Amino acid sequence: MSQDESNHFLRLTAVSDSVKEHAVIWLAALLGVLFSVSAFLVIDEQFSTRSSTEFTWVAHNRSSLLKQGLESALEQVRLTKDHIQASGGITHKQFHIAANPLLGRNPGLEMIGLILYKKNLEQHAQFSDQRLGSKSVPDEDEAKFTLSYAESRDNSRFSTGFSIASQPVLHDAVLRAETSGAMAVSGRIELQQLGKNDYGVLVALPLDAAASLVTEAHQPLTGVVVAVLRFDELAHVAISYLEPRGVDLLILDESASDEQRFLEFYASRLGAVAEFREQEVERLFNSAPSRVTKVVQMADRKWSISAMPNTSFLSAEAFAAGAWVVLIGGTLLTLLNTELEKASLSDNRAATALRTLITDLKDAKYIERKKKPKNLIVS
Repeated sequence: MSQDESNHFLRLTAVSDSVKEHAVIWLAALLGVLFSVSAFLVIDEQFSTRSSTEFTWVAHNRSSLLKQGLESALEQVRLTKDHIQASGGITHKQFHIAANPLLGRNPGLEMIGLILYKKNLEQHAQFSDQRLGSKSVPDEDEAKFTLSYAESRDNSRFSTGFSIASQPVLHDAVLRAETSGAMAVSGRIELQQLGKNDYGVLVALPLDAAASLVTEAHQPLTGVVVAVLRFDELAHVAISYLEPRGVDLLILDESASDEQRFLEFYASRLGAVAEFREQEVERLFNSAPSRVTKVVQMADRKWSISAMPNTSFLSAEAFAAGAWVVLIGGTLLTLLNTELEKASLSDNRAATALRTLITDLKDAKYIERKKKPKNLIVS
């Protein structure tokens, strides 16, 4: 084998050895990255599962509190009815004393009032006699469903003298309560207070003449206890004392038509408060990947309370970025180890080359000494 062939062979051998050594290093690096990615996926899945479970718990908690707040508002109407029937009769002052504290303790009540049919019809007959032939005399049905007594918020249109029959949605609820003898809830009505528009409903509960206290001084009462509820205040009071977690709530009337379903949207205090449209909010909730919906029976209507996390949902997980830390940390450690292995390999090759060079130099000197002729000493 010639010297050139020998050198070529040695170079090929060196390249082959270098490829094998680097292949082992890069294989170890690939395994390290794959392990980091696998750990990331496993930990991220565990965090996602825990976050979903946590959201479900938080959503049920808030939905239950809101449901209790709505039911508590209905209970105020029942308490008022029981008080009136136990009294056997009630004057305007007595009603004020009984109802005014209820408004103070329940911000979600816009108005609580009483419709007394006999009193209203008697006043209507008297008024009609005085204004005989006048076109300004209200019809009997409108007079019958006028609020005899009412305690309401400032600037509320639902005050004493307001006729429930003037709005079909309210009139229908009272008629249903009369027919069934049980509590009835209207569809949504628009309320305006403090310069903003909100929705509410009217609750109607008929007096039970048979259960009224009847004495010589008091005759059986016939009429309806009514109240108007404000959804914005009811939702705020029910949720406000909880720590904000980034959960939005939507109340829909499942008994209403599609155009009248929307009742209230409660945006979490962690989210950005912005203007919204009812249809957009419903679509947002319908398309939410995580959503918890509870259907509740409110008297003769069904409402749904839906909860979804917004972009600011606050998890109780102390190390929510753990999966990313594992992925980034594992990848960086793998790259660092790869660079150290490559540096170590380069050092080993340099040391081997140095040792080979030294050996070659020694061999060259030895051969050179061998080739020199020995000096003959002539005596």
